Amino acid sequence: MLYSALICRPAKNSHRKGFTLIETLIVATIFSFIALAIATSFMSGMKLWSRAKEGGFSKQNIVFAVERISQELRQAVNMPSIGFEGLTDEFFFPSVVNDSVVKVTYKFDQAEKMLKRKEISLKGVLSADTEEKSSGDGLKNFLSAETISLKYFCFDLKLGSYAWKETCEKDKEVFIAVKIDGQSEKNAFSKTVFMPAL
Repeated sequence: MLYSALICRPAKNSHRKGFTLIETLIVATIFSFIALAIATSFMSGMKLWSRAKEGGFSKQNIVFAVERISQELRQAVNMPSIGFEGLTDEFFFPSVVNDSVVKVTYKFDQAEKMLKRKEISLKGVLSADTEEKSSGDGLKNFLSAETISLKYFCFDLKLGSYAWKETCEKDKEVFIAVKIDGQSEKNAFSKTVFMPAL
């Protein structure tokens, strides 16, 4: 009887409220894992943000801009009325843009540190009206750059030889390729594009 009374009687400390040491350690461990995950995500976000601020976006803009120039050069057509001419800071050529032939001009403005683009429709090129010739998109900002240098790989019709030159004159030389070198903030870029055989 005494034995059964001892077994049925509750222990003195069983009604105590609070957490045991084990429960507190488990909760602290879970919170530390959550805090570590949040801190890791925050640090990764900060690294991506600083990388983007240092020139990640500008590098993408350079890649897209140079690729567009390359695509338009590769889509050049044989149009003697427009032809190709390359100067130290500008070049123009006939190309197919949106299913129509246009004269595309790229010009580097050193004062604004900006490569600008202009396209004129074939009708505007062939028209004697100067207003029609100046119509079209006009010179628009295309790519921000500190410096851009242009070189042209041409075949000289008089000398009968190939060479890289600073300029490539219309009707005197056959244009084969263009090399675009530039510096934009912290990113240097270089691209050589060969024209299709015209």
